[in-house]
Amino acid sequence: MKDFQLLFNQMSELQCVENCSGKHIHANHKIMEVFMEVQPVIARRSMEEYQKQMKALEETQEEQNNENTR
Repeated sequence: MKDFQLLFNQMSELQCVENCSGKHIHANHKIMEVFMEVQPVIARRSMEEYQKQMKALEETQEEQNNENTR
């Protein structure tokens, strides 16, 4: 009986670990799918914001240069 209980506990634990790890792997795949969909949008927005900032900086520098040459 003791051997059966030990074997049963080991099998139950193994099944629990496999079940839990499977759930985590599935969740990780879903997170990666969403990340791969959203990341290009985030990168594009960041690039657009950076370009706006650079354009504003260039305009400010050009205005300062024009004021200095007067």
